[in-house]
Amino acid sequence: MTRKTDVRRTVGASEQEGIAKRFCPEHALHVDWNEKLDRWEVVDEEGRAIGHCPDASEAIAFAVREAQRAHCKGDDVLVCVQQPDGAHAVVWSSI
Repeated sequence: MTRKTDVRRTVGASEQEGIAKRFCPEHALHVDWNEKLDRWEVVDEEGRAIGHCPDASEAIAFAVREAQRAHCKGDDVLVCVQQPDGAHAVVWSSI
Protein backbone atom coordinates (compact mmCIF):
# COMPACT_ATOMS: atom_id res chain seq x y z
CA MET A 1 0.00 0.00 0.00
CA THR A 2 1.38 3.38 -0.98
CA ARG A 3 1.07 6.13 1.58
CA LYS A 4 0.70 9.76 0.63
CA THR A 5 4.15 10.53 2.09
CA ASP A 6 5.76 7.80 -0.02
CA VAL A 7 4.75 9.38 -3.34
CA ARG A 8 7.15 11.88 -4.86
CA ARG A 9 6.77 13.88 -8.01
CA THR A 10 9.11 15.92 -10.14
CA VAL A 11 8.72 19.67 -9.89
CA GLY A 12 8.75 21.44 -13.27
CA ALA A 13 10.96 24.45 -14.02
CA SER A 14 8.10 26.97 -13.93
CA GLU A 15 6.90 25.58 -10.62
CA GLN A 16 10.44 25.80 -9.23
CA GLU A 17 10.59 29.48 -10.21
CA GLY A 18 7.30 30.08 -8.42
CA ILE A 19 8.59 28.37 -5.30
CA ALA A 20 11.80 30.41 -5.41
CA LYS A 21 9.89 33.68 -5.75
CA ARG A 22 7.62 32.76 -2.88
CA PHE A 23 10.43 31.84 -0.48
CA CYS A 24 13.20 34.29 -1.41
CA PRO A 25 12.95 37.36 0.77
CA GLU A 26 13.15 40.90 -0.53
CA HIS A 27 15.51 41.81 2.30
CA ALA A 28 17.92 40.05 4.60
CA LEU A 29 19.64 41.25 7.74
CA HIS A 30 22.77 39.54 8.98
CA VAL A 31 24.15 39.59 12.49
CA ASP A 32 27.90 39.27 11.98
CA TRP A 33 30.80 39.20 14.42
CA ASN A 34 33.33 41.99 13.81
CA GLU A 35 36.47 40.69 15.48
CA LYS A 36 38.44 43.87 14.79
CA LEU A 37 35.91 46.05 16.64
CA ASP A 38 34.92 43.33 19.16
CA ARG A 39 31.18 43.65 18.52
CA TRP A 40 28.20 42.12 16.74
CA GLU A 41 27.00 44.15 13.77
CA VAL A 42 23.61 44.14 12.07
CA VAL A 43 24.26 44.37 8.35
CA ASP A 44 21.71 44.87 5.55
CA GLU A 45 21.73 43.10 2.17
CA GLU A 46 23.90 45.87 0.69
CA GLY A 47 26.62 45.36 3.32
CA ARG A 48 25.87 48.49 5.34
CA ALA A 49 26.07 48.22 9.12
CA ILE A 50 22.78 49.55 10.49
CA GLY A 51 23.56 48.87 14.14
CA HIS A 52 25.91 47.09 16.52
CA CYS A 53 25.89 45.60 20.01
CA PRO A 54 28.50 44.02 22.28
CA ASP A 55 26.25 41.00 22.87
CA ALA A 56 24.92 38.63 20.19
CA SER A 57 21.46 38.33 21.73
CA GLU A 58 21.07 42.13 21.81
CA ALA A 59 22.14 42.36 18.16
CA ILE A 60 19.68 39.62 17.19
CA ALA A 61 16.85 41.39 19.03
CA PHE A 62 17.74 44.63 17.23
CA ALA A 63 17.81 42.87 13.85
CA VAL A 64 14.45 41.20 14.48
CA ARG A 65 12.87 44.54 15.44
CA GLU A 66 14.19 46.10 12.22
CA ALA A 67 12.95 43.12 10.20
CA GLN A 68 9.51 43.38 11.79
CA ARG A 69 9.34 47.07 10.88
CA ALA A 70 10.20 46.25 7.27
CA HIS A 71 7.65 43.44 7.27
CA CYS A 72 4.95 45.86 8.46
CA LYS A 73 5.71 47.87 5.30
CA GLY A 74 5.06 44.76 3.20
CA ASP A 75 8.60 43.40 2.74
CA ASP A 76 9.62 39.78 3.25
CA VAL A 77 12.68 39.67 5.50
CA LEU A 78 15.11 37.09 6.88
CA VAL A 79 17.39 37.56 9.87
CA CYS A 80 20.52 35.38 9.84
CA VAL A 81 23.24 35.04 12.45
CA GLN A 82 26.86 34.19 11.73
CA GLN A 83 27.88 30.87 13.25
CA PRO A 84 31.34 30.01 14.63
CA ASP A 85 32.26 28.29 11.34
CA GLY A 86 31.36 31.43 9.35
CA ALA A 87 28.09 30.10 7.95
CA HIS A 88 24.80 31.90 8.61
CA ALA A 89 21.71 30.40 10.26
CA VAL A 90 18.21 31.82 9.93
CA VAL A 91 16.85 32.96 13.30
CA TRP A 92 13.75 34.87 12.15
CA SER A 93 11.71 35.02 8.98
CA SER A 94 8.61 36.88 7.87
CA ILE A 95 7.98 34.21 5.23
